[in-house]
Amino acid sequence: MVKILVVDDNINNVMLFRCFLERGNYAVITAMSGAEAIATALEERPDLILMDLMMPIMDGFEATAYLKNNPITQHIPIIVLTAEDSSEAYNKAKQAGCDEYLLKPIRYELLLRVIEMILQSG
Repeated sequence: MVKILVVDDNINNVMLFRCFLERGNYAVITAMSGAEAIATALEERPDLILMDLMMPIMDGFEATAYLKNNPITQHIPIIVLTAEDSSEAYNKAKQAGCDEYLLKPIRYELLLRVIEMILQSG
């Protein structure tokens, strides 16, 4: 079963993504900050990460850059899910190494298509 790490500091978002992804037959693990995301990714080795950008302790930009620069986790695709609708945030996320950048509110059909596309290409 494909394992997806959902990283978001909003528990409601985490619960919604968990519900939605589990209905799609994905195993879901979660983290509430960038620092927790790094620790969880190193321990659990997910197949894909859904990363929020604006979080406490360590934001999604930093966490993405760390994961993409670590040989253990650099192969894991990262889809940024954010309300940050600016070219500056987009460019910063891409420079950090994210594979896709989707805006909240997320259309779940689109998210599923992007997840499948990334998993099939990897």
